[in-house]
Amino acid sequence: MSEEQNTKDYRTISSMINNMGFNAREVAKKLSNDHPTLQQNFMRFVSEFIRAESQKEYSDARNEATVNICKKLLKLMEDENMHLPHI
Repeated sequence: MSEEQNTKDYRTISSMINNMGFNAREVAKKLSNDHPTLQQNFMRFVSEFIRAESQKEYSDARNEATVNICKKLLKLMEDENMHLPHI
């Protein structure tokens, strides 16, 4: 995938979650009923977000909890040798 497409995808996701009417719980429920392969692909995306956030050296009050949780989740993922195979 091109850098241009990656930027477009990022902007789509960022815009979606920046909307005050975004209902994360309802979107998550719908994703959990999607095709199993798509669920696995989404979890890969989430895992990469966890990895990226856990490597941050700076955070402030707006994302401090996210960074701390991601550091703990990454440690768990590594300690348990968790992976998401392509099936």
